[in-house]
Amino acid sequence: MIIKRMCATFGCLDHAELTPQDGLNVICAPNESGKSTWCAFLRAMFYGFPTRERDTKDALSDKNHYRPWNGAPMEGEIDLIHGGRAITLRRFSRGSTPFGGFEAMDTLTGAPIPELTAQNCGQTLLGVGREVWERSAFLGCVSTPNVGTTPELERRISAIFSSADENVSYSQTLDLLKKRRNLRRHNQTGKIPVLEREIAEMDDLIARMQDANGRMARAQADRLALERERAAAERDVNAYEALARQSLNDRYARALAQERELRQTLSSLERERDRFGQLPSRAALTDAQAMAQRLTAAEDELSRARNEARTAAQTAAQAEGQAADPRFPSPDAAEDQAQRHRTECLALDRRARSMRRGRIFVWLLTLLGCAPLPFLSRLPLPAAVGIPAVCAACSLVLFLLLGRAARRLDGQSAAILSRYGARTPDDIPAAARDFRRRVDEARFARREADRAADACAERETRLTASRAELLCFVRSFSPDVSDVLSCTDAIDRALRLADRLDTARAQLSTAAGRCDDLRAQGAREEAVSDLPPVPARAKQQAQDDLKLIVSDLALADSRQDVARGELASLGDPAELASRREQAAKQLDLLRLEYDAFSVAIEALEEANTALQSRFAPELNRLSGEIMGKLTAHRYDAVRLDRDLNASATASGGTTPRSWLSLSRGTADQLYLSVRLALCRLCLPEDDPSPLVLDDALLAFDDERERLALAYLADTDRQILFFSCQDRDRRAGFGHILSLQS
Repeated sequence: MIIKRMCATFGCLDHAELTPQDGLNVICAPNESGKSTWCAFLRAMFYGFPTRERDTKDALSDKNHYRPWNGAPMEGEIDLIHGGRAITLRRFSRGSTPFGGFEAMDTLTGAPIPELTAQNCGQTLLGVGREVWERSAFLGCVSTPNVGTTPELERRISAIFSSADENVSYSQTLDLLKKRRNLRRHNQTGKIPVLEREIAEMDDLIARMQDANGRMARAQADRLALERERAAAERDVNAYEALARQSLNDRYARALAQERELRQTLSSLERERDRFGQLPSRAALTDAQAMAQRLTAAEDELSRARNEARTAAQTAAQAEGQAADPRFPSPDAAEDQAQRHRTECLALDRRARSMRRGRIFVWLLTLLGCAPLPFLSRLPLPAAVGIPAVCAACSLVLFLLLGRAARRLDGQSAAILSRYGARTPDDIPAAARDFRRRVDEARFARREADRAADACAERETRLTASRAELLCFVRSFSPDVSDVLSCTDAIDRALRLADRLDTARAQLSTAAGRCDDLRAQGAREEAVSDLPPVPARAKQQAQDDLKLIVSDLALADSRQDVARGELASLGDPAELASRREQAAKQLDLLRLEYDAFSVAIEALEEANTALQSRFAPELNRLSGEIMGKLTAHRYDAVRLDRDLNASATASGGTTPRSWLSLSRGTADQLYLSVRLALCRLCLPEDDPSPLVLDDALLAFDDERERLALAYLADTDRQILFFSCQDRDRRAGFGHILSLQS
């Protein structure tokens, strides 16, 4: 089979295309360019997604892992040649199922190919199932040569080296035989242990039938003796009960006397309470007591608040006096005025400096005018002397005028600075900010003084209202109170009286409850006549003996009933013996079947060993031949066990070395050799399927990488080799393709 074109919207691939050629195709691309995605796409196009695959905390399922990054539906198309026929495969999303739709058609005519379905596409075109193809023609970047066996791979190998029947698997047959043997004997769940337990139970039933008759006779004799002992114990217990009733009546008489005394005390306290009129509730008295305490504390707080208000008023007046400043009309206009005067002062200073620079210029002109010039020597003497004199006079006058103007400007600037007490113009805004700060402090102090005065007035109002409320409440039961202190005393007296009343009521209630409890126990206001004598044994001993005798009687009755019921439940002894004989015959048959399955398992294992001796040499020979070519005959022998765990033997050596003891690169070469040998043995040779390698040569050195590419290029099948190493492209083997990153 030859793949001609692939088009995918799959994972990071967005309508990407790849057009491989016959033979070896080396596709070099950097990481994250979609190489592994192309490999997964090819596998999904042939075999679809596993239906039972689910996301785990360590990995995503393929259908979620390769969901298109662009948000578009997952879809793909492959053009291939199989058996000389051009075929186009399409998979696309159907509903919420990625790759749920499938189409197979003739590329030239567009006619559908009904024999190709989404389920059998890979099996039909590649000649093997998914598990065999992944363990032979699909090579990823791994670090172990352990291919791993599956029932499908076992059936494929068995078909090649034996009867060509791919429906037979050693492991499946062995599992079936073991399951059927385990049905006969497996710990406690097999049929043999169950029958053995049933026979043991029947033997136990026979022994129990013999024992039940003896136990029932012994229980009847014990019951007669216990009846006599119970009558004696009941006489002693009744005597103690009569004595206890007399003691209960005595305690009841004392409780009644105490109740009458407490009723008299309560009546006396209620008369004292009536002298106050109707007392408020305890909760109201407690609240009033707390209010009186708060009023006392509030008077102290009011005194402190008044002192704070006076202090705040004085502080505000002082701050307002400090905030007064005649230089500024108002706090809001102060900064604008200061900025304006600063700008004016700076302008005056600039003009004064300009005047002074002008004086220097005039002075220089004067010197120039007084200097002898060559052209003056050609003028008459009066002109030669007069011209310099006139120039000097004019310059002197201009010099003096400029100096006077500069001094006048300096005076104006100094006047502005003096008004603000500043040394430089930049100090003027600072004076305005200081004025604004003092005004803000004065305003804050005034607000604090007003707040303190308001708080003081509010406290005084609340205190007056609370005092009036307290006096009104206390005068309802004590009219003679006049201030908070007398209110407190009246409330304390009322609370003490309430406490005594509550105590008396509680004691009376307790006494009445005690009387009711004694009456409920059977106490009466009468004496018990004809009291029995005190028994020889103690009361507790008599009660314990009676309980023990009653318990023993119940136990004897129970033993007798159990023995009688056991005899009734055990059934007919003859029927029990017949059932045991049938169970023994069935047990013998099951043991015979168990031995037969054990013999079959041993025979199957011997047959599997013989089969391995047939296919293992050929697989080892092919793997060793390929290993020798990949390692320049450094290793030329490979040995695989039943689970396809590989080991290699160096040339001239005798001891195989497990892949675990090999270097990473050599282990990958061993892994590649085993996979290529499985391809030659397990995959169809008439129309070989493509070989897919994903960075399979990553750990190879340059020499062995070149040998591997040379071997692959000489292989008679299409190979798609994806690599992130540029050296694979430079090696010059096969067709060099590239991916758009």
